[in-house]
Amino acid sequence: MFDLTSVVYSALIIVGTYIAFRVIDTLLDHFLEITVFRRIWRWLSKEFKKFLTRLRPIKTSFQFAVRVEANEPSKIKEALIQLIETISKKYQEQIKFSSLTWADDDTLGSTNVSYNEWKFEMNMHIAKYYDYEPEQEVLIPHKNAKNAVSDGTAFSIEANFPFYQLDQMLLTLGALTNLIREELKEICYVEEFSKGMFVITPIKGDFTMDHWIKEKQFDVSLLLKAREKVLVNLYPKKAEVIFPTMQIDNKVSEYLRATILNYYL
Repeated sequence: MFDLTSVVYSALIIVGTYIAFRVIDTLLDHFLEITVFRRIWRWLSKEFKKFLTRLRPIKTSFQFAVRVEANEPSKIKEALIQLIETISKKYQEQIKFSSLTWADDDTLGSTNVSYNEWKFEMNMHIAKYYDYEPEQEVLIPHKNAKNAVSDGTAFSIEANFPFYQLDQMLLTLGALTNLIREELKEICYVEEFSKGMFVITPIKGDFTMDHWIKEKQFDVSLLLKAREKVLVNLYPKKAEVIFPTMQIDNKVSEYLRATILNYYL
């Protein structure tokens, strides 16, 4: 039989306990500048959110660009097709690509990649010309440009993963991007590779700084610069982690992990 009194009594105990802990924390913070229970609650909350990523994986995309010798867009497309075919033949036991599809204007190629039991979605955008903004985007395509040649291609490799598999995902992704980089050097004349950038979306976006910003509904963004030349751009709906090279190393993993913990979970 459903005992309404017991349910109400239990709920009151939980609410009362929570209020008591908050009062204790407020007093400790005021007199000793420590918050014991708040830290415990935050830790438990983070652990629970980490667990939920097993059911609802984190979504991130790794982006980089390459400047190549200026050529007709059709020639750049042929080089990208050859890139996929070459990697498929050389590493057919490890890497599988789905059929490469192209948008109507032949500037955006898409394929799904299976590599060491990980699945990625890769897009390749042939830009009209290369425009690199290191503190904003890896490659800004100019859609209105009417150049007859192209000299830039932007890559975006999307991954979905639970938090506990972050390191394994980065290890596989790093190996895949290294293969792409080395094969591109063999297929066409590469002038420059851009920095690497991870884009995480959506984030909590709760870093407004004062009442006036909230009142006027400004879009707030923050630019964080680390000593290791790593940049973290925070926007209301996404976070960008930009690092000096395409190399995905332990330092990149550290900043990506911290960004997810602080602004995604």
